[in-house]
Amino acid sequence: MLFDKAEKRVINFDTLLQVYPVLKDEKVFTSVKLNDYPTLSWENAASIIDYDGSKKPAPLDFSPDSLYSLSSAIAE
Repeated sequence: MLFDKAEKRVINFDTLLQVYPVLKDEKVFTSVKLNDYPTLSWENAASIIDYDGSKKPAPLDFSPDSLYSLSSAIAE
């Protein structure tokens, strides 16, 4: 991933896969998109409880800062 500092970094998803096991499904993981923020986003990979108490699908995304902290520099 290329960050604002023009650094190329690789993201270690091990921690995220433990916390969000839905991403272990290859079909779900490869459905990633860049949202308007822009950051990595998976449509309907999370859920929320609505005001009426019903469970609804929601996008799963991560702030660029979070992704940066999980990444490491690529040696060139």
